[in-house]
Amino acid sequence: MVDYHTKGIPKDSRTGLWAPTFQFGDWLDPTAPPERPDLPATHPMFVANTWLCNITKTLWKIAVVLQDQDGIREWEAATLTLTSEWQSKYILPTASSLTTRLGATEPPKILTQDTQTAYSLALNFGLLSEDLIKPAINRLHHLVINNNYHLSTGFAGTPELLHAICASPSSPLSLEENLNSISLAYKVLLGPRTPPSWLYPVTMGATTIWERWDAVKPDGRVNTSGMTSLNHYAYGSVGKWIFETVGGIKMRYLEGKDGGLTFIFNPIPNPEHGITWSEMVYNSPKGIVACNWKYESDGQKMVIEIALPGNCEGEVMMLGQPLKRIGAV
Repeated sequence: MVDYHTKGIPKDSRTGLWAPTFQFGDWLDPTAPPERPDLPATHPMFVANTWLCNITKTLWKIAVVLQDQDGIREWEAATLTLTSEWQSKYILPTASSLTTRLGATEPPKILTQDTQTAYSLALNFGLLSEDLIKPAINRLHHLVINNNYHLSTGFAGTPELLHAICASPSSPLSLEENLNSISLAYKVLLGPRTPPSWLYPVTMGATTIWERWDAVKPDGRVNTSGMTSLNHYAYGSVGKWIFETVGGIKMRYLEGKDGGLTFIFNPIPNPEHGITWSEMVYNSPKGIVACNWKYESDGQKMVIEIALPGNCEGEVMMLGQPLKRIGAV
């Protein structure tokens, strides 16, 4: 990974960002011309540079886990430098002073790339200053709602979209805003039945994930633009969000803890779309982890049953707020 970063990526000598070159970027973005998937709404170099920042930060985290002091210093410095260059290049010059003005019809733009993919990557990879996180979330929500809850993401943006819509528990959103964010994510996942959406293929009889959002057209004809695999992983990457939010199991590395792993149990129901119970079993590196839950709307009560291996611990949460630690101590 280090060799790829230092030797395999052509970099701009001045900024350290990725030097302009062909990139697949947000491949098969549904807004791109069908015959030109290399022309998505989000510039491919934005995707490349955003991922470059993310993998650099990942190398910093790896150095921390390995207690590699030289590596920590090297990759921390590289992360901070690249993030600063990224911010200078892609955050609008007026973003730091932007607020939603009285009477404004929509949240202001924050990034030069004003797309679902751009905001999702920037938010999930932690590239925005704290004062821009909430405006960026608001802008992303606006783009999703304005698109009638349909996706406009390709291979790069789709895995990140629902996570970014929901924001993280540490985001500067109120409880009501967090609830609205989660509701919006569920609406994107389970609401639309026309392309581009996850459930459109189901209406067409699909039992697998397609390579294109509209690999089969509403009239039953196969899309003639090519790249129409009817069994493709890319858009199935939403499974991670489903496992964590519906299934309720998240695995996290815990710095400084023997064994390194902990489990977060934070299932979130959505009665609007009939998500009121789930049973999930995960064969984790530590052993079998299970989370069964049921939401009883009449009594506003939620029952959760959890199983953990004896060699680890976890934390039960509700809407990101800690309730109880469980397991080995």
